[in-house]
Amino acid sequence: MHTHTTETVAVASLNGGLIRGVSQDAMDLGGISYHDFQHATSGNDVCKRLVQDLGLENKVLLLRNHGSITVGNSVHEAFFLMYQLIEACKVQVQVVASAGSSDHSIVPDEIVEQTYKIVQANYTGQPFGKLEWAAMKRRMEKQQGEGYKL
Repeated sequence: MHTHTTETVAVASLNGGLIRGVSQDAMDLGGISYHDFQHATSGNDVCKRLVQDLGLENKVLLLRNHGSITVGNSVHEAFFLMYQLIEACKVQVQVVASAGSSDHSIVPDEIVEQTYKIVQANYTGQPFGKLEWAAMKRRMEKQQGEGYKL
């Protein structure tokens, strides 16, 4: 998935990027990769660089000054990661705006990693992100009317 929400662009534009211990949402994401701004029509092999910058382990890519991409083993996994990323960025923007760049609480890395492992272990008993994807589909269908299907 790819998006340009205000909050993801803001966080992607910060030198430090996303603070993984800033919120529960951020802890659900695993490692974050970064891609320096490169216009899609620049003539270079943009897709190749995106894949290289994402790497083999991470599923979240923040595009500096541009937005974000998430990937997954399923649509619902990519959706869940994007949803969590957007929420994490919203929290970080609010925290930094309220407290400044250093006056805020950050969960230690070891707890962040433990939390990520719990989420990855399908603690809901369903495939990763499946419940959240189904809930979002119901929400959209309710908001958009009877004939709307995602």
